Amino acid sequence: MACHAYGAEADRFAAPRHRERSKSAPIAVRPFADRPLLRVSHLNKHFPVRAGFFQRRIGSIHAVNDVSFALFAGETLGLVGESGCRKSTLGQTIVGLHPADGGDLQYVPRDGAAVDLRQARGAVARRLKTEIRMVFQDPTGSLNPRMRVRDIIGEVLQVNGVGKAEIEARV
Repeated sequence: MACHAYGAEADRFAAPRHRERSKSAPIAVRPFADRPLLRVSHLNKHFPVRAGFFQRRIGSIHAVNDVSFALFAGETLGLVGESGCRKSTLGQTIVGLHPADGGDLQYVPRDGAAVDLRQARGAVARRLKTEIRMVFQDPTGSLNPRMRVRDIIGEVLQVNGVGKAEIEARV
């Protein structure tokens, strides 16, 4: 990813291309804390541009182009940019709402065996949906004002196979 800053103070925003990882991790929550939980390498997502009666492809929009980063246990990644710079498209591609056109997405789930998110299918993909989630910016899109909070929380548990009695106790 690139950050573009202009003017006299542009140097303040320049970041090193590759950062050194701290030797003493702030939180060592897993024995594999030296490996990233999520590694995104050279990720690409392009949308076709079509026109005409037959909707022929006349070009493409390069929404996500050659994005790479690693996220370790205990770390938080903040993605900042102007409106329309495809931050949401990047997140949606990582969680699988858009299929990636290129690059690698590696995730290390709770069991410790690395999974290629682009190739995950069937039971593996369903299991990953309980571990990888996207929180949308719009609170009215995430929280239905017509539903009670207990129903919103219970719905997530129900989708993940939790029984009614356990849902009632947990909520």
